[in-house]
Amino acid sequence: MLPRPAANCLAIVCGGCAPGSDGWYRGRLLKRGSKMGIFPKNHVVVKPSLVKGAAGFETIESTEDPVAREVAEVVQERGVLLVQLFRERNEKHFHKLKEVMMELIKHRREILSGTLPLDHLTELKSRVAAKIDWGNR
Repeated sequence: MLPRPAANCLAIVCGGCAPGSDGWYRGRLLKRGSKMGIFPKNHVVVKPSLVKGAAGFETIESTEDPVAREVAEVVQERGVLLVQLFRERNEKHFHKLKEVMMELIKHRREILSGTLPLDHLTELKSRVAAKIDWGNR
């Protein structure tokens, strides 16, 4: 979810948008479906997913690699900590966390590329898991 810049703006939530016209998407908040809004096309990323269930009772499941999804969530969560370290002027921890986050982003890109041999992909996912565990300490 992206932060909303003003009181009259909606936060963009995964799964809540549908294509509109003229480069805009229309969407609603998933938690409170009564709030509707529009988003410029450059703020929306359409990801592959599976839609299951009958009309009115659909569920959306991501087909993205689970490790890549976990990396995205971890980087998003640790971004808050990174800002806090920056404000506190804690340069040592700030630079180390930034370095680890950039490495995780690079590895996520490699995982999603779909060009790695299976053995290399398995090893990369293990290294990513170790990096995530390191940050949880």
